[in-house]
Amino acid sequence: MSRHAFLAALALCLLLHPVPGRAASVDRCEVVGAATVDVARQGDMVPLTGLADDGSSVAAVAMCGGRAGGVTWEVTARQTVREGGDDRRSLRLTRLSRSIHLDDAWSLTVGKTPRGWDVGYAAQPLDFLGQSRRLGDLEDRYHEREASVLAALDYSTGEAGYSLIVADYRQDEDRQLQVIALAERQVEATRLLGVVQKPEKQSLGVGGGFSTVVGVALELHGSAFFRQGSAHPVHRSLLDNQPAFFRAGDEPVGAWRRKSGRVYPRWVVGGQWTHESGLNVVAEWIHDGAKLSGAEWSRLRSLMRFHALGAGLGVPAAAVDGNLRHDARVLSPDGAMRDYAFLRLSRPFNGWDGEVRGLVNMVDFSTALGLRVTIPVGPAARVWLDASANVGRTGSEFGEVPAVGAITLATSITF
Repeated sequence: MSRHAFLAALALCLLLHPVPGRAASVDRCEVVGAATVDVARQGDMVPLTGLADDGSSVAAVAMCGGRAGGVTWEVTARQTVREGGDDRRSLRLTRLSRSIHLDDAWSLTVGKTPRGWDVGYAAQPLDFLGQSRRLGDLEDRYHEREASVLAALDYSTGEAGYSLIVADYRQDEDRQLQVIALAERQVEATRLLGVVQKPEKQSLGVGGGFSTVVGVALELHGSAFFRQGSAHPVHRSLLDNQPAFFRAGDEPVGAWRRKSGRVYPRWVVGGQWTHESGLNVVAEWIHDGAKLSGAEWSRLRSLMRFHALGAGLGVPAAAVDGNLRHDARVLSPDGAMRDYAFLRLSRPFNGWDGEVRGLVNMVDFSTALGLRVTIPVGPAARVWLDASANVGRTGSEFGEVPAVGAITLATSITF
């Protein structure tokens, strides 16, 4: 029996074990509807269409969750229809888990469930369970994030806690098993955290974090993680600096540095401040050593220009198109380079809430901007308008990414 099968079998046995006297219940349901207009760009660096969503779309999401016989469950249904008739539907079991208290200090949790502990907002170097947060939707209002299947043994003394977790690793293109050991301790107003993580196909990594409250309005936090080698996808031509055309069926973008002897650090440091008016300011500096440096960004631009000129070298149009699409896979709406500053200002007003956010590339100062206005409608409903834009000079990251921006009008009802 494989390790994945063993983990699934253990989870199933514990989930199905009956608990007398506990009836099924539905604790919460939510329906979300959204209409979006996306705008894509075709520029000198990315001279292709179809790399980013373009045009209008509508989406409907229905989520219900509750408890049955000691098991916590959640089901999410989604349908998205894009302009032109692209109709996508999905029905997912987004949560199915059970926690068993062995005594006052020990507990065991098995199943598919969201779980995280990193102190960062725009980045979470210490969170390895489930999919990463999306900067445009840190709260996951559209219920898009997928959790991991896990088995966790936890020990808590109140001021300190320790966990040993076996789970699937969903943050890599190549799904694999992982083991996590976690220790955390509360020392007055400061929380300290240490993490060791070992994926099945990568070397062991270590990290730590802290958060502390200063006075009544300021919170400071930081976290960092270090691993030898990286599974972050990179284009082969960026590693050897030798531009080339790849044939159909080749995969030039992949985890080529998985066995590298280099240590790749990831960290975030920042804080948040809250004024008595309700104004909340979050500011963070984010670094990911596995992403592109300024020199590698210049190489990527040169590589894309080289591929775009392929027709003049006698390269078939299909090969030019395919290689440019591989190049564009290196880009990311949440940033493809190493260093960013993140700033978010949010404040409640009389009858509505406002939020302004920005992710600033610290090499070329291009910026991914966001604005959101939320209006509560009674105790169980809300409407929000979300607008985003990627801005920067020609040749900068957010001045060249395929997506220009989007406007979304959404509503949700909870019952």
